[in-house]
Amino acid sequence: MLLALDVGNTQTVVGVFDDALGPTAARAERRAGELPGLVQSWRVATVADRTADEHALLLDGLLRLAGLGVSGSTSSARVAPSGVAEGSFGVVDGIAVSSSVPAVTAALRQMVATW
Repeated sequence: MLLALDVGNTQTVVGVFDDALGPTAARAERRAGELPGLVQSWRVATVADRTADEHALLLDGLLRLAGLGVSGSTSSARVAPSGVAEGSFGVVDGIAVSSSVPAVTAALRQMVATW
């Protein structure tokens, strides 16, 4: 699964995409305007001075609300026999960031490197 972040000056849109639900998924199963593969999305305020640790806490909390985990993390509610955290939908194992706020971009890079 892919964690996608679109960081704007005032708001950040966070989405989780599952490649198994991508463009090849039956169109009839999607609602009008829904993005292919989108499992969950949130909109939060962009805070330019938020630290890498604060971003990690925010994203971990959102993922937990949706029953998702992060690959290599044991912070999720459930851990698979492989030792990888899992939620009811699966494990986030990639991240994509689009950002127009350099300070947030730097903090997100540090978050990914640390967590």
